Amino acid sequence: MKAWKHLGVVETIHEEKEYEYSSSTSPSLSPTISSPPTPLHTRVQAWSLAWGQKTDILISVHGRCFHLHKDALTSRSTYLKRELMGISVFTLSPSLKITAETFALVADFCYGTNIVITPFNVAALRTAAELLGMTEPNNEGEENLLQITETCFYRIIAVNREYALIVFHSCLSMLPEAETAAYLLSRCVEALSSVEDDGNGHNAACFDDVIPMSPEDFLIVAESMHRRLTSHDVLYRTVNLYFKGYSGKLTEEQKTHICNSIDCNKLSPQLLLEAVQNPTMPLRFMVRAMLMEQLNTRRSILSATDCTQPPRRQRIINEHPTTLGAILQRETAARQAAHLKAAMNATSSRIESLEKELSVMKKLLNDSETQRSIMAGSARSSSFHYGGGSENKIERGDRGSASLRFFVRGGRRSSSSLEASSTDLAETPRTRKNMRQRLIYGLKTAFRVPKLSASKNESSFLKQSSIKAMANDCGAAVSGKNLSRMAKTVGKATNIVWHKCSVEKCDRQGLLEQKGCVIWITGLSGSGKSTLACALSRGLHERGKLTYILDGDNVRHGLNSDLGFKAEDRAENIRRIGEVAKLFADAGIICIASLISPYRKDRDACRALLPERDFIEVFLDVPLEVCEARDPKGLYKLARSGKIKGFTGIDDPYEPPVSCEIVLRQKAGICFPPCAMAETVISYLEEKSYLQA
Repeated sequence: MKAWKHLGVVETIHEEKEYEYSSSTSPSLSPTISSPPTPLHTRVQAWSLAWGQKTDILISVHGRCFHLHKDALTSRSTYLKRELMGISVFTLSPSLKITAETFALVADFCYGTNIVITPFNVAALRTAAELLGMTEPNNEGEENLLQITETCFYRIIAVNREYALIVFHSCLSMLPEAETAAYLLSRCVEALSSVEDDGNGHNAACFDDVIPMSPEDFLIVAESMHRRLTSHDVLYRTVNLYFKGYSGKLTEEQKTHICNSIDCNKLSPQLLLEAVQNPTMPLRFMVRAMLMEQLNTRRSILSATDCTQPPRRQRIINEHPTTLGAILQRETAARQAAHLKAAMNATSSRIESLEKELSVMKKLLNDSETQRSIMAGSARSSSFHYGGGSENKIERGDRGSASLRFFVRGGRRSSSSLEASSTDLAETPRTRKNMRQRLIYGLKTAFRVPKLSASKNESSFLKQSSIKAMANDCGAAVSGKNLSRMAKTVGKATNIVWHKCSVEKCDRQGLLEQKGCVIWITGLSGSGKSTLACALSRGLHERGKLTYILDGDNVRHGLNSDLGFKAEDRAENIRRIGEVAKLFADAGIICIASLISPYRKDRDACRALLPERDFIEVFLDVPLEVCEARDPKGLYKLARSGKIKGFTGIDDPYEPPVSCEIVLRQKAGICFPPCAMAETVISYLEEKSYLQA
């Protein structure tokens, strides 16, 4: 890294020494000898004289105090407009990483000063403008600070490599805010990577200073580079440099998370081959690079072969591009089709045997009916009656349909069961018993699919489908007596029956190529539940998976609009959401429920609604003070002032999970970005095979 003192840049210093000052409306007021006048001090005095107002707010920034006017600040900053309401003393949160020098420049700008922006302060000012909401123009309609710093940022990093490196260095001390708020670091990387190589073939060498970064900060940088760079060669070299130079210990999981930001499709062939043989990289990334290398080789071979094929063959290949996923999908489909065909052939042959046995039983039943009619000498109805007409023949389904028809009598279906009453066939009890046993044995034998190479699930699915088809084709009617036995009482509802459908959860999951489940995100207000839910839904959507979010606030707009925030209302709110989430999971959809759900018993009740392992509890373990510092809705402030009662974390308890599936917490006082936390949850889903049917 070249020394900055050789650069053609003049560092402009226009901020005062550390001291406290105040202003008043008196024109004779002047600072003491120990506090010489400064540009900001002069501006404050001029404002007091012009508007006839004294300073009405004391702002402390990293131990330095600024006596300023609320009107001047709130007219240009939405953040300060919200925070300074009704107070006279305010401390700027250290988590924003806005230094006293940077805030002094921001205050200068609020008072109308034309501040000087250099490569040394543009990143700090651009980040502060984003965090403080400096989006408001002044009364003359001039540009706001965010627009000014954004324009200067682009101009500075586009001048030359040295200026871009200065900005890059200044961003490192402001991570993660510099990246999460304004994407400054990734844009510096983009500008540096667009500059021609300096001759050594390693543009990534300019990033030597990223080596001391923590893995959490470097992950943010890598993810930003993943989003912005069209070629990932520079990203791969930077990651490789970081793995080799990092002084601490990197776990395999940390390396895998970082390498997930590298898209092997965007690597050049030379670097892709290097990645396959690089022992520094994690095993999962090397396997992924190896598969991509093989796929590229296959494509090259097919491209060379296409040149010698006739036009018709070329057109077919273009219409059906060959990819690794398509090849595996076609092979799986062909294997499943072969298994199903073999199973259906076996079932068809067994149904033919059953039909032959039914013909024999028909003859026996006809003989028995004739004998009974002669002996009884009456015209009473019988369970089985046959004439000589064609309308009294046994109907059967098409070949291989695995279904039976009820016996037809008088042009309609008989509601009698196959088992005759003891009165009707009292004359031949042994014959009746033998027929019953043979019928039961035939039904069991017909639908016992032989052991094939197909999987256990396919065989079970085939048997269930055959039995369901038989029941549907037979048109079996449930008698009033049986229906009354099936009826149940659930809650306040009486005489209700659960109606099953032939399309079940496994069928819907097979259609969606995923497994339905409920991801229950719990945590304090302001911990980032909704943000994580949206990032998780976006990540799964990009992988072709169907999701739906049940947000605690959104559901109260409709389904739960009749509920308040008492303990019993909260329990009912969670119960309803749990029932809806259960329906989504049963539909094969990945349902993401994000709500505080403070009580452990309510969460456990929702877990009990779903099958084992289909309820995935994600705990955002964010400290109360961090949530209260964020306070995006201003609820903590209202709770502290007593305007909200029963607020979770303040005057109402939150019971953290005891044994949840995933815990997301800070490391070294730094929260992971939402996309990184979402990837953690997605990795869990992949490990547990929820993203495949």
